[in-house]
Amino acid sequence: MGAGMSRAHTFEREFEMLATANEIEQQNKDMFELESMIDRLGMSEIMLLLVHICDEKAEHIRSNWQDEGLAKRWDIVVDSLISKRLSKALGGLPKY
Repeated sequence: MGAGMSRAHTFEREFEMLATANEIEQQNKDMFELESMIDRLGMSEIMLLLVHICDEKAEHIRSNWQDEGLAKRWDIVVDSLISKRLSKALGGLPKY
């Protein structure tokens, strides 16, 4: 029984390592895709899209889940994304 538990533990560890490797591979793909979008659209446009998505999430949560606390957290993200400091920094970047 001890040997079986050891094999199970080894399999579990290998599975965790494989999952981590797959997660890293997916993260690298996601980063490449996002970088490509930034190159194509420009960082300012990406940020505006994020503002829109976050605002829509807040409204969806308010309307469908009636979870005002979670909706307010999304509103805080929106406010952070459209802060004057960030807008100024984005203004110095090229459009594409």
